[in-house]
Amino acid sequence: RKFEPSREMLIGTYVHEIVLENKAPNYIIRPADIDLRTKEGKDWKAKNAGREVLSPDEDAAVRNAAKAVRENADAQYLLKLCPNREQGIIQDFAGVKIKGRLDAHGKDEAGKASVLDFKTTSNADPEEWGRKAFGLRYPLQSAWYQALLSLEIGLEEPPNYLWLVVETQEPYDVVIYQPPEEALEIGRAQMKHIVDYVDSGRPIVGLRTA
Repeated sequence: RKFEPSREMLIGTYVHEIVLENKAPNYIIRPADIDLRTKEGKDWKAKNAGREVLSPDEDAAVRNAAKAVRENADAQYLLKLCPNREQGIIQDFAGVKIKGRLDAHGKDEAGKASVLDFKTTSNADPEEWGRKAFGLRYPLQSAWYQALLSLEIGLEEPPNYLWLVVETQEPYDVVIYQPPEEALEIGRAQMKHIVDYVDSGRPIVGLRTA
């Protein structure tokens, strides 16, 4: 299916590229004085066809969010512990091939395997984040990625799971959350429901979240 990302998701993608892959953002900034509905604006857009266009405010959100993560000592510490970035994994789970791409993984101070899931959001307040996480099926994603990494490296128990969250608007707070076990249990039940529904002869099953 054709999937059109929202503006919020585009911003998140570019912040991901800067923070996790150390890439320069590959988009063009729309000049503040150009209206894309006018002839001049349409001509400008045509000249830049094929490139994603961000507004000056969206560009500021990308750069300020990435800067906030770079300057946050706790975030940098966790990223250093999880040097394996953007790793795609395909594994057999209960007779069904599943796939996913982990943002980052590694080991904690005690040597236990850990998944670090990097998220952008407009509001990282705990209650607001909790609502967003459940609304966007993040517990399901967490259980899915735990299962993938466990199968990939032969773990006997699920790895640690952390969300590294940064706001894309002022004050650009950086927060680290750990999904509660109750949420992970819900995610595992949802994952089992999906896998039970899919015949093992079907194509590889992936998971898309915001």
